[in-house]
Amino acid sequence: MRFDQLVMQKYGAYTNMSVELGSGPGLVVVYGPNEAGKSTWLEAISDFLFGIPAKTARGSVHGYKGMSLEASIRFSDGAPKALTRNKGKSGTLLESGGGNAGERQLAAALGPLTRERFRVLFGLDHASLRAGGAQLLSANGEIGRIILEAGGGLRALVRSMDALREESSDLLGRSKQSTLRALAGKLKEVEAQLKELRLTVKGYDEQRAACTSAEVELDMLRGTLARVLKEQSRQQRIMRVHPSLVELVAVEAELANLTDLQTLSPRFAEELADARRNVEEGKKHRAEAQKQYDHIEAELSDLRCNDALLAEERRAERVNEFETPSLQVY
Repeated sequence: MRFDQLVMQKYGAYTNMSVELGSGPGLVVVYGPNEAGKSTWLEAISDFLFGIPAKTARGSVHGYKGMSLEASIRFSDGAPKALTRNKGKSGTLLESGGGNAGERQLAAALGPLTRERFRVLFGLDHASLRAGGAQLLSANGEIGRIILEAGGGLRALVRSMDALREESSDLLGRSKQSTLRALAGKLKEVEAQLKELRLTVKGYDEQRAACTSAEVELDMLRGTLARVLKEQSRQQRIMRVHPSLVELVAVEAELANLTDLQTLSPRFAEELADARRNVEEGKKHRAEAQKQYDHIEAELSDLRCNDALLAEERRAERVNEFETPSLQVY
């Protein structure tokens, strides 16, 4: 029997979280940083095979009745089978079609294997590996010592380890009790902190309701902020045009006092432009006339007359008046 896939639908703090274990033979090693969920996956596999216990710490988020695991398993026939494990007293392993024949097939595949044997033989984690290695190196049972000595040339290593162990016991004997008391106190503090931080279904629902309320309030605040920004923009525009508005009001008041003035014709602008052009042309003509006048004045100033000739001219005019007969018409 081999797992191809395991899905934690509602288990622990996970929802619809899956891991692919591969379909080929070989050892499966799951590794990752602390608190990544490795122990949770190992416990989920054990609960899937032997049933979810009545008292478990993995139902604090989704509730004990809502816990569910899904898996794709290959039995001896090699064909994959999809199974679902729910929490309950009986009939908790169901096939994809809804039947419970998978329970009998799984029990036959497990045989005499129990949950504890599965944990020891197949569910090795970092802590169990370190503990097993420590037991092997310490050779508490003679089996460990025999294994080490059977390797050949390791008896000296065993004697050195015994000597180092005795020396460390002498060094740590005096402070061992105080150290254990300090560690026990620290453990109680950590357990108390864990108890305070443990999230129950009720606490989860309260936190979820508080989150929903906060989201609604956030939307309201965003709407209020949008209205405030819009009003701020309007006030800024008013402040920018306020001097022009004041000037416009003053101009309108001045225009209101000029109602008794004659209204200009619609063509006043054109007529004013024509008059200005005529004025400019008149200025040009005047300048030309002034030049001609100055020229004539200059010519006249250059002319000189004989006073004797002028006198003869006047005498001749008088003579001409006396000698010219009068013309009478009858």
